[in-house]
Amino acid sequence: MRDALLIFRKDVRRLWPLVALNGFLFDSVAAGDVATIFNTKTAVPLLFMQLPAILCPLFLIAALIQQEKLTGDRAYWFTRPFSWRNVLAAKLLFAVVLVSLPLLMAQVTALLGTGLSPFAYAGMLLREQVRFFIVPVIEIFALAAVTRGMVEFIWVTLLCMVAQLIGLLIFLTVFNPAEAQDWPRFEWFRSAVLAAFALLFAAAILLLQYAGRRTTLARATLAAAVIALAWARVLAPWHVGFDLARRWSGYAVDPVIGQVSYSPHPNLMHGGACWFERPGTFLFIPIDVKGIPENLAVFSERTAARIETSDGRAWNSGWQAVGQILPSSPGGSCLHKPLSNGPGWLNFNLPRRFRLQPTERLHIRASVAFTLLGPVQTATLPISTHMRWISGVGFCAALVGEPPVVAECIAPLEERAYTVLRTQPPVGPPCSEDLLSNSVMSSGIGIWRFSGGGGTCATQGQIYLDSRQPIAYFERELDISGIRLADLEYQRP
Repeated sequence: MRDALLIFRKDVRRLWPLVALNGFLFDSVAAGDVATIFNTKTAVPLLFMQLPAILCPLFLIAALIQQEKLTGDRAYWFTRPFSWRNVLAAKLLFAVVLVSLPLLMAQVTALLGTGLSPFAYAGMLLREQVRFFIVPVIEIFALAAVTRGMVEFIWVTLLCMVAQLIGLLIFLTVFNPAEAQDWPRFEWFRSAVLAAFALLFAAAILLLQYAGRRTTLARATLAAAVIALAWARVLAPWHVGFDLARRWSGYAVDPVIGQVSYSPHPNLMHGGACWFERPGTFLFIPIDVKGIPENLAVFSERTAARIETSDGRAWNSGWQAVGQILPSSPGGSCLHKPLSNGPGWLNFNLPRRFRLQPTERLHIRASVAFTLLGPVQTATLPISTHMRWISGVGFCAALVGEPPVVAECIAPLEERAYTVLRTQPPVGPPCSEDLLSNSVMSSGIGIWRFSGGGGTCATQGQIYLDSRQPIAYFERELDISGIRLADLEYQRP
């Protein structure tokens, strides 16, 4: 351990300018987040620090690893009386103390600067530290370990990024899995799968290099890691993440809640216009959703369907992100939002290769993945550029934009509310509603989630945010036999 501390001290003496710059950039990003929330004049210049704050720790880690080079046979430390374990331990200690810890302090500062308690978000901060240490710190450890210098490190990093992008496109083209689509509420599971793959391959590369300096085999492992990560991103099973969330919620949903049944509703429009950009047949099944308690709601996350024809052909959708339940409303609606009891449309996007005739009999079996949502909490949102804190949602403001009303919210990653922007004119029903998006982070090192939505109404009248917290997750089945395509709503572009 004494040798590891000596190497650590040597690295600090050599790399302290980069360490100081890295800490300054982390603090600048934290200050930029606070300034954005409070709409101060310093927000814009501080936001330009985000890209340097992402790149600086990467170059710092690469320079750290290459202080004791692992490629070739002329590095000074090969002849010194300390083991590779001491060298690796010193590097890991440096990364924890002088890269991860400054990030944690910047995140705590950002929370304190907005008036939030870091203790209330301790779990989120810990998860973000683990995520940051695996991706990108350990990944950069592995890349720097197989390159000879900083120039080669940059080129290899760019090559790996391009190769992974090409791999993603190939896997998407060949497999085209429904589950590769957006994971807005369950991205944590796919991120965990990718982090596990990255950690496994990075550990193998570091062990090969530090224990035996087997550079050729380590580089081959790096190439395999690029392919494996592209494969995992495309083929990670969405339903496993949903099932884990269901088990961990600890809430047993009554079987009568959220029952789905086939029930034709004449004279009601569907929201087919939402999916016209997708090739294939757009199938809309009229349904009823029942059994939801008066103060609760459900949100259809995804749907998996199997459609069998009378001549023996079959099609499985997988867990389609576009296979959701849309509310039935006069004039049609393509808004995907929390549902209460009543009619709706279960929609599917059939591929062109699975052609259906209007008169042939079909057997449709579908599984719907629901999130059970708690009572609605309504907050009034005045038109203002200054954000106000809304419990469970974040710091929000309503702006005049295009469409006329735009809501923007910034929240710590811990906040998980399902929030609908509702614009209410002085007389009559709401003129527009929009589910706030919920999947974009401020930066690769940030702890904030940006969300937003727009209404099509004029700005007169009240603007509300209706938010509901998730309680539990469950599935319901729908089985329809002998139905014809002519009995359903469908469109082919």
